[in-house]
Amino acid sequence: ISGRVVLTLPGGKIEKDETALEAAARESFEETGYQIKIIPEVSVTKTYQFFWKGALRPCRTTYFLGELQSDSAIPVKDADYNSGTLWVDEKEIPLLWKDFPEPVAAFNKLKKKKHLIKRS
Repeated sequence: ISGRVVLTLPGGKIEKDETALEAAARESFEETGYQIKIIPEVSVTKTYQFFWKGALRPCRTTYFLGELQSDSAIPVKDADYNSGTLWVDEKEIPLLWKDFPEPVAAFNKLKKKKHLIKRS
């Protein structure tokens, strides 16, 4: 509506009989076309106010770290406001999301937690 372009993370509501991990993988696939594997040991939950449909709304989001399972995505037709997938260097994240401190803080915590786990 505003004509403003913003980058967002895949996300959405947890469906009935679905875990948060399953929802994260499903939403990522639906919104990007990429299959990912969620790393369950690495998550961060944030509670904050989110501006949606003209109003601030309470929001609780769990961010997960995931690994790509394929090099290419299938074509996606998601919501009209989703204009595609863009990969960015992690150093660019604070600047690109300067108006969204919650995802930036979650990203920084996820990076720290990733270094604390052992992967096989």
